[in-house]
Amino acid sequence: EARGAVESGTLSTAPSRSLGWLRFTVEGVCGHSLSDGALAAARLGALRGVAAVPDAVAWARSELAASRNGAVGDAKWQAALFRIDEEALVKVGRTFEGLLAEHADLVGRLPPPAAASGGGGAAEAAGPALLAESELIGAEPRLWAALSSGLREVLLDERVRGVPAGPYSMEWPGWDA
Repeated sequence: EARGAVESGTLSTAPSRSLGWLRFTVEGVCGHSLSDGALAAARLGALRGVAAVPDAVAWARSELAASRNGAVGDAKWQAALFRIDEEALVKVGRTFEGLLAEHADLVGRLPPPAAASGGGGAAEAAGPALLAESELIGAEPRLWAALSSGLREVLLDERVRGVPAGPYSMEWPGWDA
């Protein structure tokens, strides 16, 4: 699916059939329906996330090495790092490196984040009010514009206007339990 969207130049705008589960899950959990644009943004973000795994593994390995010398974090941070299986981490990194090498042409054609959120996007087409909302809440403008107006309103209520959080909010008691 992603390859076809890259080849047609619609990776950041075409709906994502492979992420239909995400639309279903969000609608089932909180009643909000993700737009095709939101699914396209999620697909692009997932692809960028996959592409970033080797760098993340390299960073984690450097943190692990620094923690062995007591050079990073407090005791709690060092204890958490001690529980990481570095061998498994390296295997994951190598698996992703192989995947990325196999699909290097696709990964190399991903639009850079600045280009994906830049001119011509849904936020700019919708007007300055939508762009101002995205800045107010700290959201990427294209992703913000892709959300339903009802979901944008709820997020603004909870995060900006101080309306008490609902049961699906990250602020809900027990969320991080």
